[in-house]
Parts: sequence; structure tokens; C-alpha cells
Amino acid sequence: MDILENKIIRTTEEIFLKELSEISAMYNVLIVDIHGEKIQTWNNFIEIIEKSFQFPTTCSDSMDRYLDWIRDLSWFDNDAYVIKIKNSDQFLINNNKLRDEILYDLEEVVLPFWETEIEEVVVNGKRKLFRVYLF
Repeated sequence: MDILENKIIRTTEEIFLKELSEISAMYNVLIVDIHGEKIQTWNNFIEIIEKSFQFPTTCSDSMDRYLDWIRDLSWFDNDAYVIKIKNSDQFLINNNKLRDEILYDLEEVVLPFWETEIEEVVVNGKRKLFRVYLF
């Protein structure tokens, strides 16, 4: 599979829609919509993530559990995942530390895992496209 780079992209909705069209033509993609203005706490964030990614257990009390489940996703057949955060300037606007931690974990833990590490640590693990769009 020709895999595109996993990354966080700050963009416009117009560019996002163009890229999503290209990604959808190449991959079976799961899209998670997040409205930044509605995410002001850890619980707001994790509720959407748990529901969208159908986590088997709650992660409201554990960021480590969230990182475990988002690097598993074995219950899906998708070969690409996209998280889009609309109104990203409002995402956790009053909690910069948590916002930075979530984005850091996505960029430094989740995205590299799906780009290359999965092949090293999971038997028959397959690389997946994982993108986060902020606009």
C-alpha cells in the first residue's frame, strides 16, 4: 500500500475537503468529526473519541488507556483514519496544557505508531494512514 505521511495539518476546510477526496479514493477511511468549540474538558474530548473509535472500555480516567486503544483499533477494517477538528482555535481554549498534551501525543505517539512502529511491535501489523486536520 502506498502510504502517505501521517501528520497534523493546519489547513482550510476547502483544502481539507480536497485532500479527503484524494484519501477516500485510495483508502477505506474512518472520519472523526470534532467541533473545537464543544471540546473544553478531557471528558468532552474522550467521549467523542471513545464513541467514534468504538473503544471497548472508557478512558475518562486514563490518558494511557486512550493511547492504548487508539493504537489498537483492531476491531476496524479501515486502512486510514482522519480526525478533523473544526474551529480548532476554540479546542480546549481555556486549557492550553491539556490541548498541547493531546496534540503532542497524537503527533509523537499515535501518528508514528501507525506510520511505521506497528510493523515492528504487532505481529502482522500493517501501516495505516492517520491524519489530524485542524481548521
